[in-house]
Amino acid sequence: MKIKIIIDNDTLDNNLITEEGFSAYIISDNKKILLDTGEYGNIVSNAKKLGINLLDLDYIVLSHGHHDHTNGLTELISLYEKNTIPQKQRPIIIAHPEIFKKRYEGNQYIGSKNSQQELEKHFELNLTTKPIELTPNLTFLGKIPRKNNFEAQQAIGMIERNNHLEPDFINDDTALAYKSSKGLVIISGCSHSGICNIIDYAQKICKEEKIADIIGGLHLMDAKSSLIKKTIEELQKRNITQIHACHCTGLEGKELLNNAKNICQTNIGCGFIAEY
Repeated sequence: MKIKIIIDNDTLDNNLITEEGFSAYIISDNKKILLDTGEYGNIVSNAKKLGINLLDLDYIVLSHGHHDHTNGLTELISLYEKNTIPQKQRPIIIAHPEIFKKRYEGNQYIGSKNSQQELEKHFELNLTTKPIELTPNLTFLGKIPRKNNFEAQQAIGMIERNNHLEPDFINDDTALAYKSSKGLVIISGCSHSGICNIIDYAQKICKEEKIADIIGGLHLMDAKSSLIKKTIEELQKRNITQIHACHCTGLEGKELLNNAKNICQTNIGCGFIAEY
């Protein structure tokens, strides 16, 4: 498996454009997968600079329905239309069924600007809560059970269900898990479900206890120090030796991870590449 970070808040290459969003390109067992699409459309230019062919994808996986992970779909549609790629040759979009629900934070709309009906004109959609084996070693985890009592306790804005707004706990949040020879590599967009909940479920679904790496956002930005410290304690209990945190992890989260015993935390950004 090879992974390249296309979009992140930070960059390792000044030729790449940063966004407060996330997108990762993954090759696993000869399948090409895009996890999230960023927000402002820089995914197309960054991918080109990284030598990534976005016209040759098998799947687009959306980790959850926030704008900074889904809005880049607009530029991808334009790319496919410009290159006259027929719908049957375009990647399948895989996500939770609530991915396209309307979301608000105060007066700001923070959901996907593309509706399900619009995307169905351009892609095949597979919206499911169940895990999907994308390749023999890479799994879409589907709905993440939230079993611990410290993660995913706070709503972020409001979500519209049946023409009614209610607190949004981002139930559609999910991640990918790759089963490598060194253990599981978990690739997360934002970890709204809680990174420890994600780890526990990935271990169960993939039948693998060892964790080789965690790559992606941990959603510790603006979190209370007590939550960050509790998360790190739980990661240490799970023998997480290596983490590549980015996007929404936050400065304090990264600093505390950097100082945590028995955890090798490395900051990453656009242009980061890893192989397993």
